[in-house]
Amino acid sequence: MFAKIEHMKNKKKIYYVSGILSAIFIPIIFLFYAILTYKEINVSVIDIGLPAKESATYEIPEEYKFPSTERGWKYKIINLPANFTQKDESKFYNLIKELQEKPHAKVGIRFQLNDDNNYNDFVKLLNLMLKTKQESYGFRSEDNSFYVVKYKQIEERASWCGTDIDGDEWNKKK
Repeated sequence: MFAKIEHMKNKKKIYYVSGILSAIFIPIIFLFYAILTYKEINVSVIDIGLPAKESATYEIPEEYKFPSTERGWKYKIINLPANFTQKDESKFYNLIKELQEKPHAKVGIRFQLNDDNNYNDFVKLLNLMLKTKQESYGFRSEDNSFYVVKYKQIEERASWCGTDIDGDEWNKKK
């Protein structure tokens, strides 16, 4: 038995150079390419505000209800084509800009979605709202429509606690 141990001590040690190199360089190479690939992936979040629904226990106040035709709103209805092109998008851009320049209130654009539309069309509409800097828009699930509305600008000065001082004037007086 002791002879076997003596025999094992006389053997040459084997170094696994290729194994050690693989253990060091493969994770480094993997991280290098993984980081490049991760930077190419577009990971983003879209904030979608959906209107509240009325129920038997909750009624939405009149001033917060969705602007509908029953309340005197007029809409230009556009049937949204599936996978609409850049040409269509520029046409919609011009329509929204025209809406923003109109002097009167209670007007809007209604993009009617159908079964052929997909998530990409919806995201394109949201991006269009960001490009045009449109402040008031929303999706209504009852009629499957995306609404772009223009509210009348409030030109009154709001008084605080019965005074005529607004926030900027108050800060300037101090």
